[in-house]
Amino acid sequence: MAGDLRLVTPDAGLSTADARARLDRDGPNTLPSRPGVPVCRRVLSQLRDPLIVVLLVAVALTVVTGDWTDAAVIVLVIVVNTTVGVAQEVKADRAITALAAMTAPEARVLRDGEQRPVPVGELFETVRASVGR
Repeated sequence: MAGDLRLVTPDAGLSTADARARLDRDGPNTLPSRPGVPVCRRVLSQLRDPLIVVLLVAVALTVVTGDWTDAAVIVLVIVVNTTVGVAQEVKADRAITALAAMTAPEARVLRDGEQRPVPVGELFETVRASVGR
């Protein structure tokens, strides 16, 4: 990788062909996208909350004592809380995805002796890779 740095000249920068070859070889400078979280996993994560665990124990105890009204109310509270929590997580994930799509950063680079804007995803990490070794 350190040998790649010699191909860069201060006056001309990289050639477009060399930049394309490096991009093909090293890949884009982007973060991998996270896979979506299934709804059932979100629900289970909500049900592992300590307060909900206490409420689930309370439901079990009220069922054992035969107090069906209190058990139903507690189950309703658990369902409403879980629904609201899952809905908030889904909205937050959608908002983060929308914000990521809105930001399309560009960098000014020197290619073939002239400055031009290039999407950051089309840059490669030659310098970081050579410094890390």
